[in-house]
Amino acid sequence: MSSSRFTIVAVLAGFLAGCERGSEPAGPFNQKLGASAAALPTARGRSDLGILKEPKDYKPAAEVGKRGPAITGDEREQVRVFAEQIRDEFDAGNVDGVIEKFVPEHVAALREQLSAVYETVEKRQGFDGVVDGKLGKTPLDDVKAIVARSVKADISVDVQDGENASVTPNVLAHLLGPRAGQVLAVKRVGEEWKVSLDRPLDAAGATAIAEFHKQVQAEIDALIEQIDTGKLAEPEKIAAAYLEALRGNPPPAGDAGGAAGGGDEAQSQPSDAASGEAPKPDDAGGDEEEEVRPRDRRPEPEPEKKPEPEPEPEVTP
Repeated sequence: MSSSRFTIVAVLAGFLAGCERGSEPAGPFNQKLGASAAALPTARGRSDLGILKEPKDYKPAAEVGKRGPAITGDEREQVRVFAEQIRDEFDAGNVDGVIEKFVPEHVAALREQLSAVYETVEKRQGFDGVVDGKLGKTPLDDVKAIVARSVKADISVDVQDGENASVTPNVLAHLLGPRAGQVLAVKRVGEEWKVSLDRPLDAAGATAIAEFHKQVQAEIDALIEQIDTGKLAEPEKIAAAYLEALRGNPPPAGDAGGAAGGGDEAQSQPSDAASGEAPKPDDAGGDEEEEVRPRDRRPEPEPEKKPEPEPEPEVTP
């Protein structure tokens, strides 16, 4: 009985061994893992949880944070459009919209003093109303066109890398004042471009910007008075004075008061005190004697004549 069992086991083992050594090559699906370099086990990977998000928001995990070339024409155009947008928003008086375009922590201190910026916006609107009411719509359009040609000058964009760029001229100089410099720096934050200052504004920096706007308001008020009183009426001169006022400066020499005080030539000759020079003393160390003009000569007094004594009367004996 035991020998028959052994025989059955041996037959089955031989049958299975013959199947394994069959002449038909193994198919691609029954090849052993690791039996060849082409069929090595795959590396363990991470699960892409992004696929669980909304289809419209889904991005493959391998593409998140990927930017492509550091400098591209598209990035330059993005920065150019961004700069034009914030320039036009400030020009339209949308102060809040412009502040939102900054790196948030850079303008936190300025948010507490934005009332000064809003007052400048109101002065600018008042300026337009005065020009329109005093001179008419056509001169106002002429002034706006001249100002726009200066403010909306061609923008030059320099992209340093995929994260940082600069804009020339500084399109927010009328907001930030003298501290702004000639170049506006921007940086990419997430998927957006933001205005980036060299360092976050502190209380002193925010106060300096507020003081700048107070100076701008004072210059606009002075310009409005000159227009209202008729001292300035030419669109070219008004536009030039307005551009200086937006920088916190008085009108160019010769433009203010030219109609009321002897013309431009009289205004272009400042006194010694106005020019900052000390008054020059007369004959201060000169070698030549001052010429005395005939009208300055005084006649010398004639010597006083003493009365002659009267002759004594002759006495006859």
